[in-house]
Amino acid sequence: MQYVEEFLSIHWDGQSPLLLGYSGGPDSKALLYALLDSGCKTLHLAHVDHGWRSESAGEASELEYEAQSLGLPFHKIRLNVPPKGNKEAVSREARLAFFHSLFQAYPFQALFLAHQAGDAAETALKRVLEGAHLPFLGGMEPISKIRGMDVWRPLLNVKKEKIHAFLKAKNLKPLIDPTNSDPAYLRARMRLEILPSLAQQFGKEISENLLLLSQRAAELKAYFDKKTEIHKPRRGPWGLFGHIADLERVEARYLVQKWADLENVRFTRASLETTVDAVFSNLPNRQIAPRIFIDRGSVFFLSEVTPAWGASPMQLEPGTWNWGDWTIEVALDEDQTGAESDWKDVWSGRFTACVPRGSLSMPRAGTNLRYLWNTRKVPAFLRYRVPIITNELGEVKEFLTGKILPHIRPSLKVVVSTRSSPAS
Repeated sequence: MQYVEEFLSIHWDGQSPLLLGYSGGPDSKALLYALLDSGCKTLHLAHVDHGWRSESAGEASELEYEAQSLGLPFHKIRLNVPPKGNKEAVSREARLAFFHSLFQAYPFQALFLAHQAGDAAETALKRVLEGAHLPFLGGMEPISKIRGMDVWRPLLNVKKEKIHAFLKAKNLKPLIDPTNSDPAYLRARMRLEILPSLAQQFGKEISENLLLLSQRAAELKAYFDKKTEIHKPRRGPWGLFGHIADLERVEARYLVQKWADLENVRFTRASLETTVDAVFSNLPNRQIAPRIFIDRGSVFFLSEVTPAWGASPMQLEPGTWNWGDWTIEVALDEDQTGAESDWKDVWSGRFTACVPRGSLSMPRAGTNLRYLWNTRKVPAFLRYRVPIITNELGEVKEFLTGKILPHIRPSLKVVVSTRSSPAS
C-alpha cells in the first residue's frame, strides 16, 4: 500500500523499533505486510488474547509462529476479563496497559494500530450519540498520543474494500474473530445493524459522511491546539493546573476537557459547564469535585495521591534530610542571594527559600499568614498542604509568596524537592 510507505517516509526515523498491535484479523494483517513491503524491519508484534473464546489460545500460538517465520519479536498476553460489566471497555484498558508496559521495556518510536475508515465512521457516530463536544467527535486521528505513547494509524482513511483487495492480491489469510459479528457487542451492532439501518432509512450511504465528520473534527481539534498552545499546564506532585480565563469560552472548555483526559477525570455535561462558569467568575477557591478546584480563572486537577510531609517537626540543620516523601537540603546562606519561590514554584515540586533557623512543620488553621496569602492570591486549598518554618522567637517563614518578612534575618538556604517525580 503506497499510503503506508508514504506515512513511514514522513514519520518514522528509519531506525527506531516500532510496535504493532496485532490481532491477526484483516486490518492488522494488511498493515503488517504493508509495513514489511515498505522496508520496515524493526517491528515488534503485540498480541492480546482476550480469552473470550476457547480457540483464541490456539490462534495466539499460530500468530506467534507467523512472527517467528518473519523474524519478528512477538509479545502476547492473555486477559482474564470479568464476565460482568463492559467487557469491551475493560479489555481496551487492559490492551493499552499491555502496550504501555512494552513501551517501558523497549525504545519504541510509536505504536501502530490498524483502525481503518469504517472504524473512524463508527467512532464518529458513537461520539455523536454520546453527546461529545465538537472537537472530540472524531475520536481517532492518524497521529495521536495515548498514555505517553505516540500512536500511528496509517489506514484510518482506507476503506475496508481496499484492505481486502490487498490481502487477496498477496494471498494472505487473516483470522476471523466471530465476536466481531456478535450483536452482543456494541461495535458489532453498529457495523452490522445500526449503520446499515440508518443508511436504509436515510436513503443513502452515510459511512463516508461520518468519516468526513471525523476528519473535520480532527481539524477543529488541531485548530484549538494551535490557538491554545501558549496555555501549557503546569504539572507537579499536586497535579496539573493552568490559567484559562483569558480565552474564549469555547477554547477554555476545550482545554478543560483536554486536561481532564490527561488526569483521567470524567465530566458530566453539567459539571463541565459548571467548571467553565467558575473559571470566568474569577472567584477564588471554588471546589467543583474532590479533585477539581477553580481559583481566579485557573483550573486545578489534583493528583489522586500526593507525596506526604514528615509526621513531626524537623529541626533545620545544614545537610540533606528526608522528611516524609521530600528531600530537604539545608545550607548556610553565605551568598545572601535571597533566592525565593512562590506558590507556582512550590507546585512544581522543587522550591527554594532563605529562612531563619528553626523547625519545619505543617501550618495549623488560623495562622497569621492568612492575610499575606490572601494578598498574594495563593490558592486557598494549597495553603495548608505546604510546610512553614518557625523558631523560638515566634518568627514564621512560609514558601508560597516569595516574600521576605522585614523582621526576619535569613541565615539558611533551604531547597525542598519531592522524592517522587512529578508526572511529565
